[in-house]
Amino acid sequence: MNFLETILGVVGILFVSAPTKSGFSTSETTNDGTKSRSAINLFFCEQTRVETPKGSGEWKIVETVQKVPATSTAILICDMWDYHPCQPALARCQAMAGKMNQVVASARNNGVQIIHSPSGCMEAYADTTQRQRMIEVPHVEPPEPLDLQTPTFPLGTDTNHGCDGIWDWDHGGTQKMTRQTPLVEIAEEDGISDSGADVYNFMRQRGITKLLIMGVHTNMCVMGRSFGIQQMVKWQVDIALVRDLTDAMYNPADPPYVNHDKGTELMIEYIEKYWCPSIPSDCILMNSDISNTYLGLPFPIFNLNRTIRSLAPCGRLETRIRRGQAPRLR
Repeated sequence: MNFLETILGVVGILFVSAPTKSGFSTSETTNDGTKSRSAINLFFCEQTRVETPKGSGEWKIVETVQKVPATSTAILICDMWDYHPCQPALARCQAMAGKMNQVVASARNNGVQIIHSPSGCMEAYADTTQRQRMIEVPHVEPPEPLDLQTPTFPLGTDTNHGCDGIWDWDHGGTQKMTRQTPLVEIAEEDGISDSGADVYNFMRQRGITKLLIMGVHTNMCVMGRSFGIQQMVKWQVDIALVRDLTDAMYNPADPPYVNHDKGTELMIEYIEKYWCPSIPSDCILMNSDISNTYLGLPFPIFNLNRTIRSLAPCGRLETRIRRGQAPRLR
């Protein structure tokens, strides 16, 4: 394995925006002194699972690195409502919202388009610029949906609506979802829609080729909405799940009778096997003192050891780079 392949092995998701004083900047400065976002590239370390050999029931984790311009990328936030009738689910959403907001803010700052999709709550945003920019986009006819046959989801949801605690609506609760949680900021340049057609039209108009989805719940809305993974894959959209900013709607009283966290893991594994890759979110926050000037490399080569340590959250790459095992670049 050559040195370039070894270097690429440590790449997770990197926002390439090195300071100009280092001499490695990939961005440009406009006449008004602001930084152009057009030159910023993102590197995605995507994880999928491949059955090897086919039919054996043995699944191997496969990691590949994908390079995408920031302006060709969007993040879609699925159903992070201000309320949920399942109390534990609501608590988990609130707990992940802080980090989600950090990740989204970092992505937005680097030119990634943010789309907020709190289903059934569009009335709250009817007169906003963010909503109007999504519905005013001209219609684009999507391709004929792929006919994909996949196994059923690994999680049962028959007990208590899939909730692993109190379901308010069975106990006299009347509160409804009205908007997205205020813990995740909606910026002026963002978009708002709960329509898969709107999202597809918007992506085509903006030249967006890569979609990242985060939010809840993997075995329900994240997969099943008109803007969810299943529909987007059928429309041949390049999509990936942000695996640490999601959750499942699962009660351990249902098959496969594991704890809630394990149920979420099993659903993510299912998605990686049959639908689309997943990526971690931590690397999105690492966007300084890096460069891709050297043959597309995302960091100065003289700083390799520190970079390896900083990328540990992106998976098992630190151990693998020591062994000279690099993921494929695609």
